[in-house]
Amino acid sequence: MLGDEVPAAIVEGQAGSRLGAAVAVGRLEDQVRVAIAAPDLGTVSVHGADGGLRWSVQGEVGLGLGLAFVDGALVALQPGEGLVHLSADGAAPLREAPRAARFAACPDGTLLTTDDPDEAVACGPDGQELRTTCDAEGACEVLLDGVRLASTSAGSDAGFWGAVACWGDAEPEVDDAPGALRCADGTAVDGLPGEHLGVTLAEGWAGGVFDKWIVPARARIHPLGGGEVWAVDRAAEATRLTLAAGEGLLVVGVPGYAARQPGEGRVYIVEEAEHAAGEGNAP
Repeated sequence: MLGDEVPAAIVEGQAGSRLGAAVAVGRLEDQVRVAIAAPDLGTVSVHGADGGLRWSVQGEVGLGLGLAFVDGALVALQPGEGLVHLSADGAAPLREAPRAARFAACPDGTLLTTDDPDEAVACGPDGQELRTTCDAEGACEVLLDGVRLASTSAGSDAGFWGAVACWGDAEPEVDDAPGALRCADGTAVDGLPGEHLGVTLAEGWAGGVFDKWIVPARARIHPLGGGEVWAVDRAAEATRLTLAAGEGLLVVGVPGYAARQPGEGRVYIVEEAEHAAGEGNAP
């Protein structure tokens, strides 16, 4: 379990904040930083790798439902406004993609967006564009630079593992769907009933929801390269995990975590160098 068998720095939320609904890891002023959204309070906070708070920004409710580090700056999604730059001095609108529901950053600073919250976008290390596109009935396709790779379900994530394109098939509308993760190189991971694996991806990792169908109930984080699966053992039913990886860290957001009151949220920051996939991770 994260925070027990798997050591982690822990950032706690407050009741009703949904801390961890979005997370990101990157560099600001050449320092490794972790950005964490508490969208129900309209707050985005920036932390060190040790979990310590460095600064935070207070905005409108929903601020930070998407986060990314871009060219040494932090960019966040403000629903209804579009993308904004965040700093210790506050938020500055970018005047881009006012209807954006999700976004991703490319290595050259280009921002990919989609207006559909059930679609996913991701950018590869060489600028490859990966996205899902869905029709009105919820049938979706995975496209890599415009070329169809596979079919998937609405609400599934997509991303890269190195230069390899990967995507989930989470079927979030099917109550007991196991979900799955697929990659263009043939890597495949299947979930357990009700797990909806593939609702979230990060470099080398895939996650699902807090699953009442398995015993004991838990949410799981799968290493794509093999090894033990990590778990979170406390959250509201069907809480979607969020993941971010980079700079030697794996960041796991659990917005439905409830230690004392509903919707507190919790974030785990794990040093991948000490707990690398496939080298004896705790379950």
